[in-house]
Amino acid sequence: AVPAGRRTVMFLPRVWREGLAASGEFYQALAHLRAVELLGFQVIEHENMDDAFLQNAIDVHRVHVQDHKHLNCDKLKDPVIRCKVYVRLYTDHSNPKFCGLPRKQVLVPFPDRQLHFTGYWPLVFDQFKVSASKDRGKRGLVLGKTSQYFVYPRNVIATLRIRLVLHALIDDGFTLYTSCQGYCNMPPAVRVLGFIPPEKFAAQLSTFAFIIGLGDPGMSPTPLEGLAFGVAFLNPLQGHVGWNWCAECPIAQHEPLRDQI
Repeated sequence: AVPAGRRTVMFLPRVWREGLAASGEFYQALAHLRAVELLGFQVIEHENMDDAFLQNAIDVHRVHVQDHKHLNCDKLKDPVIRCKVYVRLYTDHSNPKFCGLPRKQVLVPFPDRQLHFTGYWPLVFDQFKVSASKDRGKRGLVLGKTSQYFVYPRNVIATLRIRLVLHALIDDGFTLYTSCQGYCNMPPAVRVLGFIPPEKFAAQLSTFAFIIGLGDPGMSPTPLEGLAFGVAFLNPLQGHVGWNWCAECPIAQHEPLRDQI
């Protein structure tokens, strides 16, 4: 058991709550923080690994770093602080830099034999009414929040296929939404969610009947969060990988959902 005086967890960087694109990563970060609070820990937030971080880290039970890009190896030379730092990875963790941290201190949302599996906490914001899946009609979310998932300058065919799929769904009476901002190769009928707080993104997610993947991004947290609210995920087994179109590609867009769920 953790002594009462040490039940404090530091999150780094600060978990943003407002003015964000609708995103599973932002929702997952805030849900992670709230889950720690529900376990009876006090949460403090710090922006980066500076000298003030070193002073505060001495007195906390754990430091949860939200992504490996926020690690500062120079600030992790003290073994007392190193053993407290756990870094969370949300998506692809094939080649991250961990500043030499033990693999057990790398937190991943999907089962992994080498890293520390933590799972998800998608229901900590479950304070809104969730309708039955059969009552949600033909409403769906197009997975992906940036144009890089829908526009491939080096592969016109892949870009065209995405637009054709979306047009076919709209012509068949589906209502589609996107969290992508700017030019994203979307037909005009696709509705943009815009910038909303993470919990409102979860509330919006619970109104969809499905989430459709078009090949990218891989290993996004949004499909698993959607499943918690009864939202089906259309996980393509053939699709584009990076810049290259793979007509008979053996991998799924979301490998953990195919293999482990």
